[in-house]
Amino acid sequence: MYGISTLSKPSMDFVGRVSSSTVNRSKCFAIAAAYVVSQSLPLPVEKVEELTHYYRLQYESAVLSQLDKINELTPFDTKATKELVLGFYRLRYRMAHPPIIPLALRAEHALEDFFGMTQSISEDTLCTIKENSEKLTQLISGLQGLLADMKIYQDKMINANRIEETDHYVA
Repeated sequence: MYGISTLSKPSMDFVGRVSSSTVNRSKCFAIAAAYVVSQSLPLPVEKVEELTHYYRLQYESAVLSQLDKINELTPFDTKATKELVLGFYRLRYRMAHPPIIPLALRAEHALEDFFGMTQSISEDTLCTIKENSEKLTQLISGLQGLLADMKIYQDKMINANRIEETDHYVA
């Protein structure tokens, strides 16, 4: 369990700000959280047969753990965020391993189709990103700091529980 007292001042301020203004309950917060969590997941070096299956086996439990830790500090829609994490991961995978088949570009979504965004993320989510870019940038920045603080605290707890073995030589 993470307490707010273990966080840095900027992270405490961020949690207080998003919680008091109910931004943590917004679609923007879910998108920002999904983006930040998905960026920490390593991509496979080679193409995989079924990406969703690979993701679920390799990373889903770690993703849920990270989302739960954030949710303890500032409650949000973890179910929607979990699906968005997969979408952002799928988008990153498509950039690293582009499909061989020709693209079908729609005039009104040519850029999104060209980069495979519409195959990974819903059009509703893409619209939210376009309409709220400044708010998303602030949320992503705050969440990156929050997750970094959580990692530092976790590392401290691991090192605190480690028993140092020292050799005592007697002459």
